[in-house]
Amino acid sequence: CLECLEQYNAADVSLEREGYFDNPSYIGGLPDDHHMRRNENVFAFSLSAASFEILQMLTMVVAPCGISNAGEQMYHFVPGFLDSPSFGVCEGTCIYPPLTAKGDRAGIKPTGRHLVAEMMRAHRAQVFKNRNWRDVLAEHLHALADRLRDHSWA
Repeated sequence: CLECLEQYNAADVSLEREGYFDNPSYIGGLPDDHHMRRNENVFAFSLSAASFEILQMLTMVVAPCGISNAGEQMYHFVPGFLDSPSFGVCEGTCIYPPLTAKGDRAGIKPTGRHLVAEMMRAHRAQVFKNRNWRDVLAEHLHALADRLRDHSWA
């Protein structure tokens, strides 16, 4: 898993959401040895990881040559090789195996709560609940007009 490999830090997610990593003065105030000051451009590596994920998903679905589990795939940019597959499991302390393939139904928020987003959702729900009849009628008429416009009557 990414935390076991020290490739993911949940604490960084909230800093990124708040836009701190886009602020040069914030980055400038970090200690010289901080991991966010390494001047790493990870775009190409992110594309590579995404392609490996797609290929692994296709292998699981299509099962070419009858192989649906290619095992753990570890690519090393330097010196440019792919490790032999490993079919082991995570360490005993890893929290991810019971969450496999559950997506949003896992029942957890791995990046923590986003209080501002929760407040905005509650506000939107309250505004939606307190709409007057004119607004509701206008929304229905707009939706009907959109359906009529998009529908081919010819």
